Amino acid sequence: RNEVNMRNLMSSKISTVQAMIESRIRHAENWRDLMTQEFSHEVEKISATTQSDISFFTPDGKLFNSTAPEVYERRMIGSRISPEAYYNICQRNQRFFINRAEIAGFKLWTLYAPVFNDKGELIAIINTPYTDRSLDFRREATSHAATIVNLFLLLLIGSLMVTSKVVNSMFAPLVVMGHKMKSADIN
Repeated sequence: RNEVNMRNLMSSKISTVQAMIESRIRHAENWRDLMTQEFSHEVEKISATTQSDISFFTPDGKLFNSTAPEVYERRMIGSRISPEAYYNICQRNQRFFINRAEIAGFKLWTLYAPVFNDKGELIAIINTPYTDRSLDFRREATSHAATIVNLFLLLLIGSLMVTSKVVNSMFAPLVVMGHKMKSADIN
């Protein structure tokens, strides 16, 4: 169930980014038309609105724009689109493609989608990462289970201490009476 919810959130996110970009590139003839300062400003606004980094690849799969260029400049990610994503978008004509990736030891989802102009021509392929940790069910379940076990152990130790005090206070008069009988030598 968690996996289905996460996939729905991811497909919703990439569809939203895709629609926002397509609304701004209706009249573009090719990816070079997106290399303007005005378009870069629009992409920054979309990135801020959706709270995600957005990368653009040519229809041939080469990176040409990104809101997080440092990731590519530091060579954490190659400057070409994932072959699997390219195949699914360009050959199988999928509306979007979701892929699990590992970047610098950090696991995340990468979301890809084609963007078209008004004529239905492929202008670019967009990519955005998805790292919603709130849906990491296993990590949360383990954390909650550990908290419950710790709380249970603390309550158990506390109840043993209270029970010990209560039992000792209940039998204290009998212990005192036993000491007095022993000192009086009464059997």
